[in-house]
Amino acid sequence: MLKKLSISRKMFLGFGVTILITTILYGIAIFNLFNTVKKYNDEIESNKIVISSSIRGFESVINFRIKAIQNDARVNNENLNEVISEMNTYRDEAIKSLENYKKIYESLHLNNSSEIELINNTILDLKRYNDLNNDYYKTLLAGDLETLNRIDIEMTEI
Repeated sequence: MLKKLSISRKMFLGFGVTILITTILYGIAIFNLFNTVKKYNDEIESNKIVISSSIRGFESVINFRIKAIQNDARVNNENLNEVISEMNTYRDEAIKSLENYKKIYESLHLNNSSEIELINNTILDLKRYNDLNNDYYKTLLAGDLETLNRIDIEMTEI
């Protein structure tokens, strides 16, 4: 059938097929480009979520630590239970914030076990620090300087 066509028609047919193939390849390239941009934007959004939740988590840990330092000066025998209760509340808020960060991190399938381990260790350290801090207040009021120094060293390590 192609033998019967004139040279000009063969050329038009060849150019037509070339244009058709080029258009299909162009369409595939555009589709892949848009798909890549969407994946990139999704990745950026995931990173924003993880970063903001990590900032909130560690901000709450820092706030807990600041509050602990501030309470050193204000704790006395009359308000000891109130201060300890307040610190336990700050600890719980910090733990909740860190747990939320871990949940978000895991939900985005960012299976970095070292990051999860860091979060878990931070939670354990926070609990240990809070227990030591509460003992610190009690020891401070009791005036036991030797025990106070030991507790202070353990808290500093954390």
